[in-house]
Amino acid sequence: MTKGNRMDRRAFLKHTASLFSALSFVSCAAWEKLLTKRFKELSQEEVKELIRYWEREYEKKFRTTISVEGTPPLPRTKFGYGLDLSLCIGCRRCVYACVKENNQSRDPAIHWITVLEMEKGDEGIHLLKGNPYYPAEQVPREGYFYMPVQCQQCDNPPCVKTCPVGATWKEPDGIVVIDYDWCIGCRCCMAACPYGARHFNWSEPSYPPLVQLLCKVRLPTEEMIEEEEAYDYLRFLDQGRLSDPLVSELIRQKVFLTRKAKVKVVVKGKQWKVSEKGSVYLFHYNEREKCLFVSEIVEGLNPNTHYLGNRPRPRGVVEKCTFCIQRVRKGLYPACFEACPVGARKFGNLLDPNSEIRRVLETKRVFVLKGELNTKPSFFYFFSRG
Repeated sequence: MTKGNRMDRRAFLKHTASLFSALSFVSCAAWEKLLTKRFKELSQEEVKELIRYWEREYEKKFRTTISVEGTPPLPRTKFGYGLDLSLCIGCRRCVYACVKENNQSRDPAIHWITVLEMEKGDEGIHLLKGNPYYPAEQVPREGYFYMPVQCQQCDNPPCVKTCPVGATWKEPDGIVVIDYDWCIGCRCCMAACPYGARHFNWSEPSYPPLVQLLCKVRLPTEEMIEEEEAYDYLRFLDQGRLSDPLVSELIRQKVFLTRKAKVKVVVKGKQWKVSEKGSVYLFHYNEREKCLFVSEIVEGLNPNTHYLGNRPRPRGVVEKCTFCIQRVRKGLYPACFEACPVGARKFGNLLDPNSEIRRVLETKRVFVLKGELNTKPSFFYFFSRG
C-alpha cells in the first residue's frame, strides 16, 4: 500500500468522523425519517411501524387522535370514474366534500377538484376558456354547462415518468399515489400533468378549528386548596394534558380546585380562554348546571386517513386526488360521489362487467380529456341525454 493510499484513507476517515459528529445532533425521529424506504418497498412489519410512527407524530402536532392506514389494493380491481356532463349543475358540492374528506389546506386554499363553467355552443369543450370563478349561487346558469376536472388516474401517467426520485407511482388498482415523505417538491410532475391536477403546498397547511371537550367540571362550595398548592394538584388531576405555562396562567387567573372532587375548578366570569404554544384552551361556565366545561380548540381534521391519501401533508410537497383511497379500498364511494345532489358521478370497478361504470362505458357517449396524448385516463366524461 502506497503512502498516497494511506493518506487517502486517513482523509476519508477524518471526513467521515466529522460528518457523524455533525449528524450526532440529529434526533432519532429525524434519522428514522431520513433512512426510511419508499412505502411500496416496505415489508408488512415496516409498514405497521411507519404507520405507528406517524400516528404518534400527528397526535403530538394536532393534539388529537388521527388513524393512519396502509390498506393495500383490492384484488381484481381497477377503479374507474364517470361524470355525466348533461346532469352536472356546477354547485361545487363535490369540491367542498373533497376538501373536508381529504384534509386539504383551507388557508392557503387547495382544491383537488376544479369546476369549469363553459358556454354552450358550436365550440364545445375548450378547457382554456372555462371559467372556474363563476358565481356558484346562480347555478345552473342558462346557456352554460359545467365540467369538473380532477386527477384522471392515467394508465400511462406522464407525472410518474418525470419524478426524479420515484415518489409517485400507479398502484395495481389504477390509483396514482404520492409518498409525501419521498416527495422533494421539485414540481416536475406538475409540469408534466396535462390536466393541472397536481397542487403544491407553498406554505404550512391550515385547517378549521374544532372544539374538543377535555372535561366537564362540577363547581364546589367546599373548602378550597390554597393557591400555592393548586399548581401541583392541577397537574396531578390533569394527567399531563395541560402544559406548565398553561397551568401557571390558570393560577394567575385565580382558578382553584377542591380536595374532595375528581376535577373541580372555580373561575370568575362566564367564559375565558388561554392560548399556549399554538393551542387554545376554552373555559365556559354554565350557570344552569353549575359546571365549567374545559375544552381545547384543535385542528379540524378528518381523523380517518391513509398513508398514500388524505393524511396531513407537510409544506413543500405535491398532492392530488386519489379517488379517496381511504374510502374506496374499504368498499365505500369517494366523498365527491356521495356529495353530488344530481347523481352526475359514477364510480366502480372497471374489471367487473356488472358495475355501473362498465354500463356507462358500454351504453353512453363517452370521451376522455386530451386522449391524443395517450395518457389513457380512468376518468370518463359522458352525456346521458342530448
